[in-house]
Amino acid sequence: MSSRQIIGLIMVCCFCSIFYAGQSDSLNRVKIRIYSAKKLQSFFIKSNAPITIYIDSTKVPITVSNSVLCEYLNPDSFRVLEGNQVIKLKYCEFKSDSLLVTGLTDLPKKLRRYEGFISCAVKKDSLILLNILPMERYIAGVTEAEGGKRCHSEFYKVQSVLARTYLLSHWFKHALQNFQLCDQEHCQVYYGKPQNKNVALATEATQGQVLVDENERLIVSAFHSNSGGQTANSEDVWGGKTSYLKSVTDSFSMGMPSYYWQKKISKQDWLRYLKEQHRLTVLDHEVFESCNWEMQQRKTHITIKGVSISTRQLRKDFKLRSTFFSSNLNSKNELVFNGRGFGHGVGLSQEGAMKMAQNGFNYKTIVHHYFQNVKMLPFKTLVNKNEN
Repeated sequence: MSSRQIIGLIMVCCFCSIFYAGQSDSLNRVKIRIYSAKKLQSFFIKSNAPITIYIDSTKVPITVSNSVLCEYLNPDSFRVLEGNQVIKLKYCEFKSDSLLVTGLTDLPKKLRRYEGFISCAVKKDSLILLNILPMERYIAGVTEAEGGKRCHSEFYKVQSVLARTYLLSHWFKHALQNFQLCDQEHCQVYYGKPQNKNVALATEATQGQVLVDENERLIVSAFHSNSGGQTANSEDVWGGKTSYLKSVTDSFSMGMPSYYWQKKISKQDWLRYLKEQHRLTVLDHEVFESCNWEMQQRKTHITIKGVSISTRQLRKDFKLRSTFFSSNLNSKNELVFNGRGFGHGVGLSQEGAMKMAQNGFNYKTIVHHYFQNVKMLPFKTLVNKNEN
């Protein structure tokens, strides 16, 4: 059994124990670290209603006005400024009957709107903020942040199922830091309450639904921007083979905004790269062959003078949009990469899924187009089956 499978089984067992103990309320207190890319020194919170501060572990509430400023003091405390009042704390939670609107003092116009609680604590030399809210509210926020603000409802349903599957399969990712996920691509992008009301409706329509493999283990719910017309096998990108992340022909991604890309580099830079990185010396009569190749289907490697070069490495070294590309030498002595797709290519193509939704396909059909041998079922059903 692989380490991924072992982790998956451990995750299911831990969730089962939570539900068996009658503590399923844990899904109503999902903890997401926000502003995780920042080294926070200060921030503000506003609301259309009074803000209540629950102090430390005592949960003693203090109701203040609808605007507070928080500033880091030292590794043991921060302060909350509200009017002329100054409160020194180590930890607290903010709550209001209206949305909590947050912003950074150096970026006051970039506001985010959060449901639930916002907790604040100090850690070493900065502030740590968590948004604590019900799972489905969080999933709605991720769905819009990852998918966009103006998409078809069937696409939002797809994205919500993937987001929920990811959350539950990575529930313990940041367990040592006492939260589930952060708000960056490292986990899932999340900026708070979605602006498009259709996102919440779509998320509600898929409430609790997750994707599992043939052994009813939560899948790796991978997605990317555009497949370029063909998705990739997981083993060709990450090395781990699965039964459901298989390459499929994807005509729906063709012609979409991120379908085609091009990048040019000088012939000299290319030949220097081959020599320095791959110990390849290209003679004058070999230049044309070393600069021209055609990729009709995705390939993991290209071969130049008998040397195999990873397309993943080329993508990384030249900051290409994908590993799906051909090349040619133009009249200006430039190597031209003509590429298709955007992203790693594994799993769901977001733009392909958007096109399918626009063409009338429902979210279940879209999911099964991109993920092979999977089942969609409510997470509680999965837990109940494991209980029996």
